[in-house]
Amino acid sequence: MTEQHPNMQKNAKELEVQRQEILRRHQVVEDTPQERRILELLRDNLTSTEWSQDTFRDIRHLLVDYFKDSLLNIQDRRHIHDKTQELLSKIAARGNAKISSGQEHLDNFPKASPVFLLTNHLGVYKLATINPEKELGLDDTGVDSMYSLPLFHASGRPVADALGNNLYIAAFEFPGKIGEVQKAAGGVVIRLEEEEKLEEDTTPGIDNLTTRTRNFMEEHPNGALSVLPEGKTSGKKNGASPYDLEAFRTGSFVVAARLNIPILPVSQYFDPETGFEVAVHEAIYLSPDLSREQFVKVANLTREKMQAWLTKRQGK
Repeated sequence: MTEQHPNMQKNAKELEVQRQEILRRHQVVEDTPQERRILELLRDNLTSTEWSQDTFRDIRHLLVDYFKDSLLNIQDRRHIHDKTQELLSKIAARGNAKISSGQEHLDNFPKASPVFLLTNHLGVYKLATINPEKELGLDDTGVDSMYSLPLFHASGRPVADALGNNLYIAAFEFPGKIGEVQKAAGGVVIRLEEEEKLEEDTTPGIDNLTTRTRNFMEEHPNGALSVLPEGKTSGKKNGASPYDLEAFRTGSFVVAARLNIPILPVSQYFDPETGFEVAVHEAIYLSPDLSREQFVKVANLTREKMQAWLTKRQGK
């Protein structure tokens, strides 16, 4: 084995320190007019009852306990993986998650096989933030409030269960030890430096994501992978409500086509009286030979179908 020159080791360490600092800034809970507005709407729409307030309080406690346990067992990836699956079930149960529409789309769908669960970026995770230093004893995050990744997609658990699948998520990486927990939990981790490439749906970004997803699915052939094509909280950038969807990026559609993985669009909704509801839409099967324009068309049509259900569910 060749020994690295001390300057090379120093440069590598400096680059990693810089990278971790960028990650911390990326995961900071923002204090901007846009963020304050969407958070107020989420609180007004999702936590207007005593039951819903109790639900998110209890879910938050589940998340804190999960991270404490994961950090104590940071070297045991299997333990963290299994505890993550348990946590997703507990969150779904506490939030009374159920399939309220589209069960027929699951009846003849292949069981225990790879699938993308493409869902809206509902900001429920903003209602159960954690202070990593005070509550978890972490001093490597550089933030005093963080989002908890399992809450982004736990409502999809009834769909994964109906298919006999484990539930995972494709998401940008978290810094420090929380990032280690994220990797051990399973899923597809998107490196921060790839974000701009994915924003533009450029070939290098999609190629890397395709390779990482293929490797993940080979390791987890019964994986239901949650993907969030908006890339940001619904209603935040467009100045609308938590159920008014942002534009869909095409990256997840392209990756699914390349890997011959079906897409199940799933609209998620939270009723403050009764809990999480999900609507399963008709499965999408795509050819890798589609043009960029065709992928854009499919993404737009999928968004329209999901938006139509969410709009109807709100009684608009």
